[in-house]
Amino acid sequence: MQPVTPSNRLIWSKAQASEAIRAWRTLLDLRCPELLPQRSVLFQQGSVPRALFLIEEGLVKLTHLCIHGDDLAMGLRFSGQVVECCSVILRNVYDMSAMTTTNTSIHRVSFDRFVDAVVRKPEGALLLHRVLARDLSQTAEELISLRTDSAQLRFERLMHQLEALGFEVSPAYRNDPGSRTPMGLSNAELANLISVTPEHLSRIKHMAKFAAFAATSHRGDSDHR
Repeated sequence: MQPVTPSNRLIWSKAQASEAIRAWRTLLDLRCPELLPQRSVLFQQGSVPRALFLIEEGLVKLTHLCIHGDDLAMGLRFSGQVVECCSVILRNVYDMSAMTTTNTSIHRVSFDRFVDAVVRKPEGALLLHRVLARDLSQTAEELISLRTDSAQLRFERLMHQLEALGFEVSPAYRNDPGSRTPMGLSNAELANLISVTPEHLSRIKHMAKFAAFAATSHRGDSDHR
């Protein structure tokens, strides 16, 4: 199996996160964030948006409860990102639920305060445009990835994204289908995030385990020559 190098086009970096947090702090005059434990619910699907949530540190998952009862993981939001910004702006009910998967620092900003800052400050409108443009670009890139990239590459990119923001993903998780999942995410949720079944995800990890074993054996043979 050939080694897979994840593309950087979908990776949200620490530098981008820090820049975004500084911009939001300045625009909204944010002070100390609210500290939330793992599995804290920010909002429920179908509820009316009453505030904007900015992640200072941590990880938030978005899930959608389907009509047939399945609860699907639809995406992750990271440090420096706003959770479901479009629903807040349009004042539509949330299409998804949001829950922290790690201990998370959150800024909760009322809708009126958010709109006032964007209207009064020119840099606010520019920042909002950048947020919305990035969301649209990410959605387009994800659709392209689904059509052009292998499931293995999508899995590696997801692990690379988590690592890029400082989350620890052990080599054992990549290579062992039965090992504990990282950051409070289940195998089913991780499978949802790369658009495969849990069984397919297990096969991907079996292949990675075999590739790691083959690479180790090859290095061992080379050392004995």
